[in-house]
Amino acid sequence: MCDWELQQEIDDGSIWDYVYDLEHPAGYRIYESYRANGEEEAAWIVRRLVKAINTRNKWVDIISCCIDDDSPTFKFEWIVAEIFPKRLKPDYSDCESEYRGYNTWWTLREDVDAQREQGVKGRKFLILCDTIDLNEGKILRTYTRIRTLKKILGT
Repeated sequence: MCDWELQQEIDDGSIWDYVYDLEHPAGYRIYESYRANGEEEAAWIVRRLVKAINTRNKWVDIISCCIDDDSPTFKFEWIVAEIFPKRLKPDYSDCESEYRGYNTWWTLREDVDAQREQGVKGRKFLILCDTIDLNEGKILRTYTRIRTLKKILGT
C-alpha cells in the first residue's frame, strides 16, 4: 500500500473498518506511527512518572507533545494528555505477546473515541519535562524529570 493510499483511507475514515486486522498493513502502520512519533513513550511518562495524576483504571490519551528533534532518543519538552475512564478492557486471551501493545492501543482508541462521541470530556493536563543526560552524551542513558504539572482549565 502506498503512503498516499493509506492517507486517503485515513481521510475518508475507511481505515477504521480493518485497523484491527493485523494482516492488513494499514492497521499496524498506524500503530507503528503512534510508537515512532513518541506518543507511546509520552503515555508511559504520564502513567509512571507523574504521580499527581491518578491513572489507575484510566486511559492516557496523548493530545500533543513536543520532542527535541536533535536527539536520538525521545527528549520531551512538554506533553498534553487527556485522561479518560476505562470502560473497555483489552482482551489478551488469544493475543500473541508481541501484539499486546497493539491490542491495548486499539482498545484505547475504540473506548476513547466512543466516549468522545457521547460528549465525555477527559481531564487535560500540561506536563513540562526536563530530560537529563546521565552519561554526558557518552552512552544513550537519559532520565525524564517532571518540572511542572498544570491542569488545563475547563476540562
